[in-house]
Amino acid sequence: MSNPPLDPQDLIAKAEAALAALSDQFGPWLQGELTKLEAARADLDLDPLDVSALDALHHHAHDLKGLGTTCQFASITRLAASLCHLVAAHLPGHPPRLDLIDAHIQAIKIVLTENLGNADQDPARTMIEALERAVEDLGVP
Repeated sequence: MSNPPLDPQDLIAKAEAALAALSDQFGPWLQGELTKLEAARADLDLDPLDVSALDALHHHAHDLKGLGTTCQFASITRLAASLCHLVAAHLPGHPPRLDLIDAHIQAIKIVLTENLGNADQDPARTMIEALERAVEDLGVP
């Protein structure tokens, strides 16, 4: 006996319903990742040249980038992507731009606290574009 063919529209509707059912968990999930990101950043205060702390920071920023999309926080996705670019372009043996790292983390906190998920509306757009521009100005692709 064969299974009936799958209806792509039905699958999409089921996935959207499942995501909507989980939406009350989005804030705590994002906050949990933000806490991990802040802990990795705090480790850089102990030793700004600590490669493992910088790797952890990149890892948690990358996780936030993906989770932002899943949780319908496009603004967090863009901020975390910019932070990933900044950290990935870091030159070993040189201190990272802690000021820009901190600005990204602060912006993510504001977006989460103020529920500014839409990356195309102010004030989120202004913060995102300013930080992306600052990273680009460093010559980071």
